[in-house]
Amino acid sequence: MTDDIVKEAQNDQVALRPEDIDSLAVIRRVEAITRSIDGAVKVSLQRTNAQDWVKMGDKYYLQASGCQKIRSVWGIYFRDKQVVREEYHDGSYAYYVTGLVGSQLLDRFYGKEITVEADGGRSSKDPFFTGRDGKKEPDPMDVRKAGISNFEARAIAAFLGLKNFTAEDLTKNGIDVNKIQKVDYQKGAEGGGQTTLISEPQQKRLFAICKSVGISTDSLKKYLKIVHKIDSTSQIPRGTVYDSICKAVESKAIVDVLLESESEKVIDVEKEA
Repeated sequence: MTDDIVKEAQNDQVALRPEDIDSLAVIRRVEAITRSIDGAVKVSLQRTNAQDWVKMGDKYYLQASGCQKIRSVWGIYFRDKQVVREEYHDGSYAYYVTGLVGSQLLDRFYGKEITVEADGGRSSKDPFFTGRDGKKEPDPMDVRKAGISNFEARAIAAFLGLKNFTAEDLTKNGIDVNKIQKVDYQKGAEGGGQTTLISEPQQKRLFAICKSVGISTDSLKKYLKIVHKIDSTSQIPRGTVYDSICKAVESKAIVDVLLESESEKVIDVEKEA
């Protein structure tokens, strides 16, 4: 079906002069392209599963694993990719990746190559590389590979605009939203936020979960600061916020959050330079 739509879109690409515009042909071409893109989005969603998504607020976002799964649907390609290693005063380093991203499918629709700039990167200080105690020596090749993967995932998601999906969007394409990891951002005590905090036994339970899955206390604190804007486990509200944090630790979803945060820092440092 997609090939037929592509052929229709190509057949409607007529050379139009301002004084001789066939409005009907233009409308047919736009409609054909729209139908084909909608079909590609549908196929893309159906290739993913709950593990490829994360819920933030009331919206769902595609993660790196999902971006790689849908790459072939769109014929994603990269141009002028550059990988630069940045050295820092504390002995750490980061790989910053830039380049252009495009889609063979979209190029066929529009009759020319359309690309956009993208960037990404990874730092040697990411918890994923330094181990649970933060003392493991990172392998530079692992950091470099992760930087390239981050670039590709960010580029694909940004180029295709595959974000801000609703539960209905995913459900009708066969994805069980109840199995998707959730990241709940704390609103704070002011303005009606949760004020009842977890008990000491609950804090100990959270630390025990961290230990069982190899998440360091430092990584947990960074996660709480980034996502919930709090500095200590003693400030965690009871109820859904505490439950969501425990689930994020158990599933190691907090690692993705920390990696993304470190990537943004790398990008900011590069821009300032």
